[in-house]
Amino acid sequence: APATLDPRCRGALPPEGQPYVLSVGDDSGRDFETLLAAVHGVDTRIVIKTGRQLGPVPDNVRICAERLSFRELRDLYRGAAVLVLPLRSTLHASGVNTLLEGMAMSKAIIVSGSPGIEDYVRHGETAWVAPPGDPDALRQAILNLLADAAERSRLGRNARCFAENCCSMPVYMRRLAQLIRSVRQDHRGETAQAHAH
Repeated sequence: APATLDPRCRGALPPEGQPYVLSVGDDSGRDFETLLAAVHGVDTRIVIKTGRQLGPVPDNVRICAERLSFRELRDLYRGAAVLVLPLRSTLHASGVNTLLEGMAMSKAIIVSGSPGIEDYVRHGETAWVAPPGDPDALRQAILNLLADAAERSRLGRNARCFAENCCSMPVYMRRLAQLIRSVRQDHRGETAQAHAH
């Protein structure tokens, strides 16, 4: 489906049908400096959706700083060949929303191995994990996935399956209900013991 982005951001996209690498995020946990170093000279368009001010960017990088509707953001994800989440090593789950959005869109994802999101990814299964702050490893991961459509498809399917089975709202509600029932049962047991004494 063609992208229907706001005209101010449209210049960030390559011509329809050409693959691009996408990175999305505004928080300080994003390591766009490492991403920019990694993609310098890569023969593919890189689109970074961020409101953050970035330093000089290579010629193959386009910045989309405008606020997008959910539909426009979904279209941006849809057109991407690979989603890259360059993260700093932190305990905070920086990037988790972007990660789950990409998983929901069945995207092949490359993510930095930050401790804050390690519960959400399995290297080589649901995402490709690169060491934080390592532009060479990030570059190689990007090049490998761009060259391997079957691997992108496999990672995307696995990511979608993980999102549906572990991170969806029905799963969350089921787990929350189980927790509430467990707490109520524990409370009832404690109350019964207190009355028995």
